[in-house]
Amino acid sequence: MAEMWGLDFPEFGENPPFFAAAGKAAGKTACKWWTIRFNCRQVRAWQLDGMSKPNHQGSARPDKSETLVYVVDDEPMLLELAMVILAPLGYQVRTFRDPETALQTYIAAQPRPDLIITDYAMHHMNGMDLIEECKRREPGQKIILISGTVGEEVYHQSPVRPDRFLAKPYEIRELTDLVREVLAA
Repeated sequence: MAEMWGLDFPEFGENPPFFAAAGKAAGKTACKWWTIRFNCRQVRAWQLDGMSKPNHQGSARPDKSETLVYVVDDEPMLLELAMVILAPLGYQVRTFRDPETALQTYIAAQPRPDLIITDYAMHHMNGMDLIEECKRREPGQKIILISGTVGEEVYHQSPVRPDRFLAKPYEIRELTDLVREVLAA
């Protein structure tokens, strides 16, 4: 049996502006709730046990549980949200608040992550610097750049680019669809 996670933004009903609710389930009988802070307000996160796991037998693609995703952002809440969004889908998620630590871990990693999702605006090293360092070591590394402060123009003149860009704010489905798309490419 799989678990299902979600976020409730009560004041926005079914249409929250930043991360849309991952899903609703009737009854939520085996449900764990906790409250997390997001944008200076409280958001309820929930985990529902007992959902059936999709059957991937016969699939040419390896099990998602073998798919390692690094998420790099200096904002702890966004790392927590990435974990809440991606882990229930079966991805192994490793989060980093510091891009330099992420880079050192990346350099030492064997195997390397299947995907890196990085924010652009961070303290000592920005997302493009991290992308350049990772792609210098592994040119085929799949990377998604996320930002609420810059657009795609930030890498137009760069010889090294992310595979895709996602602007903040975004909804859960936008992130999950983009992750699947980049991993499938």
